Amino acid sequence: MNLFENLVDELKEENLLEETVITTSKIAKKREVENEILFDEIPGLENSAGEGLRTAAADEDFSGNSADVDYSDPIDPSEGFGPEQIEQQVLMPTDEAVENTDSGEFADADPIEAQDAAEAGDQIVSGDTFGQSELPAEAVEDDVEVEAEAEASKVSGKEAYAQRMTDEVMSLDAVEHVVSGIEREQMRTVPNRYDVVPVKQALHVFLTEFKTLESPQPTESEATLRKEIEKWHTSLLNRDADIPTPLLRLYCEDSGLNSKSLGALARFYRNSPFSENVRSKFDLVITRYFADEAERNRREMNLERDEMIEALTKLYVEWSSVPVYSEDDEDSELVLAAFKFEDFINEAKKCRSFDELLTNGFFKRIKGFKKKTSENFFAPMLVASAVECNVAIGNRYVDLIEKERRNSGADALGERYGGKHDKSVSEATSKTLQLTDLLKETKAKNRQAKAGGKIGRIVSGNRSRESEESSSSGIYKAVMGSLILVGLLIFGYLAYSAIVGDSVKLSESEEKIMLERSFLHKFVKNSAIKEGTFAATVTDKWNSLSRAEKEEVVAKISALGKVKGYEKVELKDASGKVITSTLGTKVDFAK
Repeated sequence: MNLFENLVDELKEENLLEETVITTSKIAKKREVENEILFDEIPGLENSAGEGLRTAAADEDFSGNSADVDYSDPIDPSEGFGPEQIEQQVLMPTDEAVENTDSGEFADADPIEAQDAAEAGDQIVSGDTFGQSELPAEAVEDDVEVEAEAEASKVSGKEAYAQRMTDEVMSLDAVEHVVSGIEREQMRTVPNRYDVVPVKQALHVFLTEFKTLESPQPTESEATLRKEIEKWHTSLLNRDADIPTPLLRLYCEDSGLNSKSLGALARFYRNSPFSENVRSKFDLVITRYFADEAERNRREMNLERDEMIEALTKLYVEWSSVPVYSEDDEDSELVLAAFKFEDFINEAKKCRSFDELLTNGFFKRIKGFKKKTSENFFAPMLVASAVECNVAIGNRYVDLIEKERRNSGADALGERYGGKHDKSVSEATSKTLQLTDLLKETKAKNRQAKAGGKIGRIVSGNRSRESEESSSSGIYKAVMGSLILVGLLIFGYLAYSAIVGDSVKLSESEEKIMLERSFLHKFVKNSAIKEGTFAATVTDKWNSLSRAEKEEVVAKISALGKVKGYEKVELKDASGKVITSTLGTKVDFAK
């Protein structure tokens, strides 16, 4: 009988074999002492499923014979966790263990010490220590990646928080330079600079302490820094109140502020208590931020409208700006205001003369409407619409000046209007547009053009003298060519007049609406107003709406009729069939 059989007999005589598998009372006591559960280390196995099942190494005294069993093979989770499978894996030793009984390093080891060592990760025998179940390599790597991502996210969030505080200080520093520059250059006074040393000291203390924190959290140094920032902001706001908007506009235009300085000014006014002075200055700097100077006193947008709204939304988050307006893009008040800015643009484009643009109080009406929007003006949708309006109307104003100068001359235009409209025009367009200065620039360009024409005539005269020796046939060809050219010009003029006449008639009876400026463009397209009726084609997204949602969209379109001048709404499908119509408050859906 070999050693294994002796061990089994001894276990049976002592009734330990049955107790090891079935009885739980003694094992429970040992569990309390050792505070160790084997199956906690086996992935996928709940403690309750393996309750009462222990390793032989964790059982009662085996009189030193525990070395006869090789515990190197862990329980294989793939074989299941039923009582029979676990009993077989725990109690059945391997042949290799029996053969190596006298030579293994585990021969003299105490079972409890061996188990403790196994838990500590010590290698007692070759192979895996009994009771340990290694996680798959992929699972370990996933855990490491998740932990690394969580740690990186924590660090990035922490750095972003600190950077935001630093940016706020740097932004106020840029505003300080602008305000001081206006006081010195425009107002001819000694700048009353703010003592920024306490602010920068508070920032240094905050950043030093913040490095020791694991995640952003309120600290005393942060509270101190915020108080210093607030004092600085209040001081700048008081000084800025003494600066008229035209002086800020002139300083921005003369000094050529970069986008970073303009962004700092926009942040300053956006986060200041609301007033008409603050709103008008924000309108000025944000227009310069999103529009670039172009040739002939014109401006060009540097972003599309949707891109502008997206950029403003992100900037407000970076600036920690508190919303003082409705954040609902479908808010009817915001939509109506955005359409009103579009109406101003269309009205300016329809003006055929400079007189027509100035005689109906156009620019004063724009200023009054902006003032009426109050805090809603800061909504990204309205800011984008206002910037587009400022640029488009300013460009149209310059176009009409050039047209009027060609018709009546610069001197006559200057005598008739002078500078009496300069203030309202500049305020409405957020750009300094002075009629006399624009006319001077036009005269300078005319002198250059005349000089070029004189030189051209001299050169032409020399060439004509050289060509006196040419034959009379050349003169005949030139005359015939001129007659043909005149005929083509007359024909082109008549055709153009016919086209323009048709387009004018069309515009008188039908007015197109650019719904891209509101949320409605998601549901309708090709919209136009004709004879008091709003007509449009529905999009694919319209079909996904419920009846209640469709009624809501139609109701908002009907509400626009109060300012756009229509009473009826007709929505058609792609084939041109009317599927929805309204008259008053009644909505009919075609079946």
